[in-house]
Amino acid sequence: MVLRHLGVSEENWTEGAKKDKLFADSETPFFVGRCIAALAADPERMRKSGGIFGSWTLAEEYGIVDVDGRSPRLARQWEKVFGKPLVDGPGKTSYYWRLAS
Repeated sequence: MVLRHLGVSEENWTEGAKKDKLFADSETPFFVGRCIAALAADPERMRKSGGIFGSWTLAEEYGIVDVDGRSPRLARQWEKVFGKPLVDGPGKTSYYWRLAS
């Protein structure tokens, strides 16, 4: 859907960055799938229960790269484009929900 919206295909997807600068550091569905698979296989996965994680944080932790060998990181591209961090706080890239009683 995103490729279609930007008028590109898998073969020329990098052209999409001319229309949307954030797309320059985008990731394939394979990348996200690899992150999910690594998280599911992690024997300590329950320590992340209730968390919200950027794919890039999981990729860094589990040593994952995309199918083309890149290490996409939306937060890096966001800062390059907008000149400020994607999230507040130094290095804060994942969140945990807290249940209130």
